[in-house]
Amino acid sequence: MKPLTTATRVKSTYAAILLLDELGKSGLEQIKESDLPEMSPDDPDYRRQSELRHKVATMYRCCVAKKLLPDNPLVHATNETFTRQARRDFIAPDQVTRLLDLSTVDRTSFAQVTDRLVMLMYLDLGLRKNELAAVRCEDVRENAPGKYRVTLDSKAQKMGNKPNVVIDVLYGQTAELLPVFVHLRGPKSGALFLNSNGEPATGDVLYECVRRESQRLNIKTYFGAVPSCHTLRRTLAR
Repeated sequence: MKPLTTATRVKSTYAAILLLDELGKSGLEQIKESDLPEMSPDDPDYRRQSELRHKVATMYRCCVAKKLLPDNPLVHATNETFTRQARRDFIAPDQVTRLLDLSTVDRTSFAQVTDRLVMLMYLDLGLRKNELAAVRCEDVRENAPGKYRVTLDSKAQKMGNKPNVVIDVLYGQTAELLPVFVHLRGPKSGALFLNSNGEPATGDVLYECVRRESQRLNIKTYFGAVPSCHTLRRTLAR
């Protein structure tokens, strides 16, 4: 067995101390497999416990290899316990087609146009939830008839201190709905999307737009969930 790196050794040691404290034991040699409570994937603490046991199992394997301990009670703890949490959802092509069908939008309804445009812009531009919330009216420019570009300010980007980014609108449906939205919205200054009080919408407000329109159109992700803003971003990446 390869020697543990310093970082792995520190993480495993810290995890071992936590597990010993939770089980009321004073040493790794005292832990038996029967001492470990059964875990259910539906338990809110499942992920933390899975990660904790996996880290301690690493220390056990090292100690057993060096004949410092007789056996490893966590021999079955593996990275496979993280599979459910690591799953990355997306919107399947048939659901994207449904989203792009503008015949299902009432263009006289500002709320409906807003909800659909929010979804389209997340899908089209691949922005994070709060990045789209930070887009201003002046950041959206028509650079040719029916062709739009969106400038994402440095301060709006995650991890900051990045140059401004100019992103071309790809879908014709997004470009078609943008002027409809702008006409219904009114004054062309400030945040592009506003909340019910006329103030800049937060990322959470935009998520509600996504949730509401997804439910109206019965759009589900590949794994059957209501899409999130990041699901739409991830769908673009596919």
